[in-house]
Amino acid sequence: MGLWRVEQTIDDPAGDHDWRIRAEVDLAASEAEGTAIVRVTEVLRL
Repeated sequence: MGLWRVEQTIDDPAGDHDWRIRAEVDLAASEAEGTAIVRVTEVLRL
């Protein structure tokens, strides 16, 4: 299968959107487990 690299911007109350989470989703492991297998690789402030 493969690997998805994903990024999520955090929606903060001030609307700054200056934090992001980067992660990888293991597609084969996710299919085998029946749920997303996600490994966070970075949490960054822009």
